Amino acid sequence: MGSHEIPETVPNDDVILLENVLTAVKSLKTGSTPTCIKYKIDITPTGYLVHATLPSSSEHYEIHLEDLLFIQSVSPSRIDHVAIGRRPPNSTELVVRVLDFKQRISVTSSVAFSCATRKRKFQALT
Repeated sequence: MGSHEIPETVPNDDVILLENVLTAVKSLKTGSTPTCIKYKIDITPTGYLVHATLPSSSEHYEIHLEDLLFIQSVSPSRIDHVAIGRRPPNSTELVVRVLDFKQRISVTSSVAFSCATRKRKFQALT
Protein backbone atom coordinates (compact mmCIF):
# COMPACT_ATOMS: atom_id res chain seq x y z
CA MET A 1 0.00 0.00 0.00
CA GLY A 2 1.50 3.30 -1.00
CA SER A 3 0.69 6.94 -0.41
CA HIS A 4 -0.84 7.15 -3.91
CA GLU A 5 -4.06 5.74 -2.39
CA ILE A 6 -4.36 8.79 -0.15
CA PRO A 7 -5.47 12.16 -1.58
CA GLU A 8 -2.47 14.26 -2.59
CA THR A 9 -3.69 17.21 -0.49
CA VAL A 10 -3.23 15.28 2.79
CA PRO A 11 -0.33 16.76 4.79
CA ASN A 12 2.67 14.49 5.38
CA ASP A 13 1.92 14.58 9.13
CA ASP A 14 -1.29 12.61 8.44
CA VAL A 15 -0.22 10.31 5.58
CA ILE A 16 1.42 7.63 7.74
CA LEU A 17 -1.54 7.54 10.12
CA LEU A 18 -4.00 7.11 7.24
CA GLU A 19 -1.82 4.40 5.69
CA ASN A 20 -1.82 2.56 9.03
CA VAL A 21 -5.61 2.87 9.31
CA LEU A 22 -6.01 1.51 5.76
CA THR A 23 -3.66 -1.39 6.58
CA ALA A 24 -5.80 -2.24 9.61
CA VAL A 25 -9.03 -2.00 7.60
CA LYS A 26 -7.61 -4.18 4.80
CA SER A 27 -6.53 -6.81 7.34
CA LEU A 28 -10.13 -7.65 8.28
CA LYS A 29 -11.08 -11.02 6.81
CA THR A 30 -13.76 -13.67 7.06
CA GLY A 31 -11.78 -16.83 6.47
CA SER A 32 -9.45 -15.94 3.62
CA THR A 33 -11.83 -13.40 2.04
CA PRO A 34 -11.13 -9.70 2.70
CA THR A 35 -14.06 -8.01 4.40
CA CYS A 36 -13.53 -4.51 3.02
CA ILE A 37 -13.52 -4.64 -0.76
CA LYS A 38 -12.90 -0.97 -1.63
CA TYR A 39 -12.58 2.32 0.17
CA LYS A 40 -12.36 6.07 -0.21
CA ILE A 41 -11.13 8.90 1.97
CA ASP A 42 -13.13 12.12 2.35
CA ILE A 43 -11.41 15.20 3.74
CA THR A 44 -13.42 17.01 6.44
CA PRO A 45 -12.74 20.31 8.24
CA THR A 46 -11.24 18.45 11.23
CA GLY A 47 -9.73 15.39 9.57
CA TYR A 48 -10.78 12.49 7.40
CA LEU A 49 -13.57 9.98 6.95
CA VAL A 50 -12.43 6.60 5.69
CA HIS A 51 -15.34 4.75 4.04
CA ALA A 52 -14.63 1.06 3.46
CA THR A 53 -17.31 -0.74 1.46
CA LEU A 54 -18.40 -4.06 2.91
CA PRO A 55 -19.53 -7.03 0.80
CA SER A 56 -23.09 -7.20 -0.54
CA SER A 57 -25.83 -8.68 1.59
CA SER A 58 -25.64 -11.94 -0.32
CA GLU A 59 -22.04 -12.59 0.83
CA HIS A 60 -21.06 -13.92 4.23
CA TYR A 61 -18.85 -11.76 6.45
CA GLU A 62 -18.51 -10.97 10.12
CA ILE A 63 -17.11 -7.97 11.90
CA HIS A 64 -16.46 -8.42 15.59
CA LEU A 65 -16.08 -5.85 18.33
CA GLU A 66 -12.42 -6.86 18.52
CA ASP A 67 -12.04 -5.84 14.84
CA LEU A 68 -13.40 -2.36 15.52
CA LEU A 69 -11.23 -1.99 18.63
CA PHE A 70 -8.20 -3.16 16.62
CA ILE A 71 -8.76 -0.38 14.10
CA GLN A 72 -9.12 2.18 16.89
CA SER A 73 -5.93 0.87 18.53
CA VAL A 74 -3.92 2.15 15.55
CA SER A 75 -4.10 5.60 17.17
CA PRO A 76 -6.64 5.88 20.01
CA SER A 77 -6.10 9.62 20.42
CA ARG A 78 -6.59 10.44 16.72
CA ILE A 79 -9.27 7.92 15.71
CA ASP A 80 -12.43 9.63 16.86
CA HIS A 81 -14.80 6.76 16.09
CA VAL A 82 -15.25 3.54 14.17
CA ALA A 83 -18.75 2.57 13.03
CA ILE A 84 -20.70 0.43 10.61
CA GLY A 85 -23.40 2.18 8.63
CA ARG A 86 -25.59 1.96 5.57
CA ARG A 87 -25.27 4.35 2.66
CA PRO A 88 -28.14 4.67 0.17
CA PRO A 89 -29.11 3.02 -2.06
CA ASN A 90 -27.90 -0.22 -0.45
CA SER A 91 -24.24 -0.37 0.46
CA THR A 92 -22.92 -1.04 3.94
CA GLU A 93 -19.72 0.65 5.07
CA LEU A 94 -17.16 0.58 7.79
CA VAL A 95 -16.55 4.25 8.65
CA VAL A 96 -13.47 5.49 10.49
CA ARG A 97 -13.27 9.15 11.55
CA VAL A 98 -9.65 10.27 11.90
CA LEU A 99 -8.67 13.63 13.37
CA ASP A 100 -5.95 15.53 11.51
CA PHE A 101 -2.68 16.55 13.15
CA LYS A 102 -3.96 20.08 13.89
CA GLN A 103 -6.76 18.92 16.20
CA ARG A 104 -6.41 18.92 19.94
CA ILE A 105 -6.83 15.46 21.30
CA SER A 106 -9.09 14.77 24.22
CA VAL A 107 -8.60 11.95 26.63
CA THR A 108 -11.69 10.18 27.85
CA SER A 109 -12.19 7.07 29.85
CA SER A 110 -14.71 4.32 29.52
CA VAL A 111 -16.32 2.43 32.31
CA ALA A 112 -17.48 -1.11 31.75
CA PHE A 113 -19.97 -2.86 33.95
CA SER A 114 -20.30 -6.58 34.22
CA CYS A 115 -23.09 -8.30 36.01
CA ALA A 116 -22.85 -11.61 37.75
CA THR A 117 -25.94 -13.69 37.41
CA ARG A 118 -27.11 -16.53 39.52
CA LYS A 119 -29.80 -19.00 38.94
CA ARG A 120 -32.82 -18.95 41.18
CA LYS A 121 -35.64 -21.36 41.50
CA PHE A 122 -39.01 -19.75 41.65
CA GLN A 123 -41.83 -21.40 43.49
CA ALA A 124 -45.27 -21.16 42.08
CA LEU A 125 -47.70 -19.31 44.30
CA THR A 126 -50.72 -21.34 45.09
